[in-house]
Amino acid sequence: MRRRAPRDFEPETVIYDFSKHCPCPPICCPCCCPIPQRDPESCCIAQIKNLIIQLISLFSTQTTISVTVTTKSGAALIGIPAALFSTGTDFGVFTLKNASGEIIHAIPLGAIAAIYVPTSAGLSSITYLPVPLCPKPCDPCSEAAIRAYLATVPPTSTVNFLIENGIFASGRLYRNEYCLAVITNGTGYPTFVQTCSAEDVTITAPYNG
Repeated sequence: MRRRAPRDFEPETVIYDFSKHCPCPPICCPCCCPIPQRDPESCCIAQIKNLIIQLISLFSTQTTISVTVTTKSGAALIGIPAALFSTGTDFGVFTLKNASGEIIHAIPLGAIAAIYVPTSAGLSSITYLPVPLCPKPCDPCSEAAIRAYLATVPPTSTVNFLIENGIFASGRLYRNEYCLAVITNGTGYPTFVQTCSAEDVTITAPYNG
């Protein structure tokens, strides 16, 4: 009996129509398709991390400014910015300390919904990450739509954010950045709202903070 020669089979090839699967510029599509399954809030982590590094630089050496970090579960954690711990392969952990320098909270960046700072000192010096050249449009995150909506808000209006688990944050819109809205109260103190966590945005006028 003669044996048949072995046959080589090419691996199955999947062809994606980028115009249908990727709502980003054609130059970006090879790096974002096929559509990945990612954490809906992951598109906001880099901006939060960038902010926290600057808050640590501004306030870690003083003992009078305690920020309030609101988590997505609704907890309000208060302390002085201390440090950012990261292995380089994860989002990292933001630590808060008391006036004696003792670490009292270690908060995963992915748990942060908003950060309130009870001073306007240093606010104008904070810089923000721009929209990436190739954002990840396959993320199930409405960041770009929220940012476009906030761009229509009159400067004298109050923006009211309903965040996860019934958390509210209200104020006048100071900055409308990639993944981050900065609102200020009547004294000019800022709250940095992670917009990927927003569940509702309402506008009232005039500003009454």
